[in-house]
Amino acid sequence: MGRDGAAGLYALGVRRDDRMVSALDLSFWNAGPTLRVAAQTLGCLLIEASKIPPAEFYDRALDYRFNVMVVEPSWIVSLTEIAEKRGTWPVKLMLVGGENMSEKSRRHVDEVWRTTLYLTYGQTESFGSAGTECARRNGYHLQELKFWFEIPEPDDQGHGELVFTTLSRRVMPLLRYRTSDVARFMEGVCDCDLKSLRRISKIVGRCDEMVNCGLGNISPWMFEKVLEGVNGIAHDWQVLVTRPGLRDAVEIRVELLEGATQTAVERAIRGSLQDQFPDMARNVSMGLCEMSVVGNGRGTLRTGRKLRSIVDLRKTLFRAEAAVTSAAPV
Repeated sequence: MGRDGAAGLYALGVRRDDRMVSALDLSFWNAGPTLRVAAQTLGCLLIEASKIPPAEFYDRALDYRFNVMVVEPSWIVSLTEIAEKRGTWPVKLMLVGGENMSEKSRRHVDEVWRTTLYLTYGQTESFGSAGTECARRNGYHLQELKFWFEIPEPDDQGHGELVFTTLSRRVMPLLRYRTSDVARFMEGVCDCDLKSLRRISKIVGRCDEMVNCGLGNISPWMFEKVLEGVNGIAHDWQVLVTRPGLRDAVEIRVELLEGATQTAVERAIRGSLQDQFPDMARNVSMGLCEMSVVGNGRGTLRTGRKLRSIVDLRKTLFRAEAAVTSAAPV
């Protein structure tokens, strides 16, 4: 595991004389220990700060001038907001994992720190990273020395649920383990050091977050695209699907930045929906689905490590209706 992790870090440009810091959560999670053995194999310095508050991290890390940072997406966005006001230090690269990250947030971090942020992909069940971006940042190269990956039932665009089988693991071997992550295999061969490893696209959503409603067939990547160009909102967002009356309702919850107004943000989101997905905007205008935008305060949407992007609250209603015997026809 240390050898494989070291090879991945080396391909991104990490060397023995680099100073790496990990702000990954060390409690009940395996990302920290797997990074540790990779750094030990590579031979570079690694300081484990754990997932402490970003403001405390900034104060304590400033003197060290770490040039490689391994962090979680939402956490680095918060640290970047602090660094934007108080100043940055030279950072060679950042490695991010733990949840999905929008390209808008990635560009913001890149620009503030004047660095390159790379994404990794994995699950707790795969025990660490199962794939990583290379310097091209165009899909995840899969760890096919340890796993065999498949998409058994792809759709017309090649998207489907990714499953994997462990090839060499003695502890907790898995056969066609269902990740619930939806992606597609990428065509062509990359010209990087990891070119022998197949690639998958960024995760477009999870099977339990693919929802059919009056707005259409919706998934997280669609709202990421709609919200990407909207000013005045923070990194976190969430969509609730309900049925308060006879038709579905979609509530888009966002966190407003200082100075942003609910009216301006809602106008921008509706305009972006019209531009990006006119069919969905048409469904709203035709009254097939109600849509609202709700602005929240900074840091209020996330209550745990990960924020579920789309929540279908109709499931409780549907289960209750299924339990009631239909009336007999006259």
